[in-house]
Amino acid sequence: MKLPISLVLISVLIISSFNFYNAYAANTLSFDYTSIVLEHSSGITCLQCTNVPTGNNSIPVTLKASGSADVSVTLTRTTGTNDFFSPWVKFSTSGTHGPTNFVTSENKIISATTTTGGITAAPPAKINKNWSSLSSNSTLYERNAKIISPNDATICDINGNGGDTDGDGICNKWETQSLFPAGNPCKTLGHQGLCIQTSSTAPIYWIDCSGGGTTWKNMCPDPTKDDLYYEIDYMAGHRPSDATLDKIYNTFLNSPSGGKILHIQLDEELPHVNVISSSGNSAVPGYDQLKYWWFGNSAERQGSLPNMSETNPWMNGIRSQKAQVFHYVIFAHQQQGNTGSSGVAEMPGNDIMISLGSFTGGVGTQDQQQGTLLHEMGHNLGLNHGGSDGINCKPNYLSVMSYSRQFSDLVSNRPLDYSHSLLNTLNENALVENTGIIQSDPINLQTVYGPPSLLVTTVNSAINWNRVNPSTETVAMDINNIGTTGCPALSGQTLYGFNDWGYTLKLFDHGGVGSANGTSAGSDDGMRAPLIYNELNISDVAVMRDARINSIINLLDNIPADQFVLKETTRDLYQSELESIKIDINNITNDNSMFDAYNKMQAFESRFDGEGDNEILVPDSKYLNSTQILIADIIESQSKALPEFSTFSIIVLAVVFTSIVFFFRKQFGFSSKLGYAKI
Repeated sequence: MKLPISLVLISVLIISSFNFYNAYAANTLSFDYTSIVLEHSSGITCLQCTNVPTGNNSIPVTLKASGSADVSVTLTRTTGTNDFFSPWVKFSTSGTHGPTNFVTSENKIISATTTTGGITAAPPAKINKNWSSLSSNSTLYERNAKIISPNDATICDINGNGGDTDGDGICNKWETQSLFPAGNPCKTLGHQGLCIQTSSTAPIYWIDCSGGGTTWKNMCPDPTKDDLYYEIDYMAGHRPSDATLDKIYNTFLNSPSGGKILHIQLDEELPHVNVISSSGNSAVPGYDQLKYWWFGNSAERQGSLPNMSETNPWMNGIRSQKAQVFHYVIFAHQQQGNTGSSGVAEMPGNDIMISLGSFTGGVGTQDQQQGTLLHEMGHNLGLNHGGSDGINCKPNYLSVMSYSRQFSDLVSNRPLDYSHSLLNTLNENALVENTGIIQSDPINLQTVYGPPSLLVTTVNSAINWNRVNPSTETVAMDINNIGTTGCPALSGQTLYGFNDWGYTLKLFDHGGVGSANGTSAGSDDGMRAPLIYNELNISDVAVMRDARINSIINLLDNIPADQFVLKETTRDLYQSELESIKIDINNITNDNSMFDAYNKMQAFESRFDGEGDNEILVPDSKYLNSTQILIADIIESQSKALPEFSTFSIIVLAVVFTSIVFFFRKQFGFSSKLGYAKI
């Protein structure tokens, strides 16, 4: 595809105005994770490697560890950048030793070096043990869930706690220390942060902050604005990046009505166990037993973990004070009985487990981590998959709570956000195509609908729900059926929109949140019903990615034969190439399968660039532009399924894609419905 020079210059100017490298050292190799668990994967990257000569598109890297033969890995330049990336490398105890499977053992130190001049070796990575169970790590995990006391939803209105002016579930007194009586440590110690004391005889929990803080790490509470507090622990190798939490923080900060303040303690590394229960008990320890010991940071607990200090001030009272406000999140590997699920959460409640062990690299990309964390936080705050109901994948509900928007696989440019507006109700038995879906907030968001193939369209327009012209009918279609277990065929539903941010997203209770039978005398602090645990899984994600490829096949199948260069054989050719991409997409146990699919999609895109002798459509085809746009959109979605340390390259794709879409809309007036040609 040949673009006007002005468009290229605009894209370059936009890209060059950003600085994406603050978190990385230029001209330095890096492991994705410096704490790697056996049978897990990591990539090696070199960002902003300007010392690599122009024209040299690869960096040879040698991986070393004592007791293992050296392995050579090649980092490849991302076109148009100075960023270089390797395929995923699994670090395991068995298999063929080579560039995608480094055979090693626990506690080994892995180094990455290169002979390329001007490139610094990577900080070393350590290989961690993968425990068979929590009990094998320590029998001290054999405990029942901790008791939280008090557990009283009305606590802000009693014991002189000063009410709750902003309605966030955190008492005024705890957010504004001046309300404490003279001589109280919350007042006399000069703390700027949160100071919790449920009664005059209760112990005190406080967490300091920085006046004028600007991040999730140091913001102070505000009694006139909603505050949300989360402690996040993570199994070895599953630490969410600061960039992931930055995006979540900004989502809350930029929410309507002045925003909400998200406070996060990104805390400690837990022992790694492949599969744990989302609750657990003393016989089979799981989430509850990890929380029993690890809730609170090491300074608060006054000891290393796990230990026998079960009668110290922390365990005997201060812990319950912190639990009045803090939600608790564990980034684990997989859930027992539901190993492919991305997470589990109380709804409403205070407990979350993120379980992306079946996803990219065994840890998930940033796109997957961000989407899953915000999704599960939404459940804690009372949101369901349809906002106010459990109906999933509604085209008129533009929220990360919908499986169709948890990740970017279907709507490549979907914002990481909850819904901002109540869109019109859709009756699947009487869909008025002229009406479609009303304008969104922010304006012109995209949505996806089915079946049979999934189509992406911009709201605030008529929608040809049944793909039959003219698009002015009233039709019956099962439009939230996207062919997955979470969004199956179920016709005749009434689909209600919902404004998430217009709902009261707040702490729902004090202490033992999510425990329905909590009283002022206390309740256990385990993960309890109501739970949302059959969450979006890796198999359904593969189905979604498949559906995007099917949308290309559907579009090309409906183009007249005289528009193809090779009229007799072209259909077999593109179908064969796209089916090969679908095979890679469905090879979900191979860490590098999405690399293969992504590379093949880029090669397929070159068949529509108007150059060379491998074109599929004739150069002047009126269907060329809509096909180019659809393929570019799918490539952008696929890029977000790759290791997310390539954030810069992904943003480059997004900016260029957006510029292309804008240009073609202005120049050619093509349909905004990606995957549907008006034929």
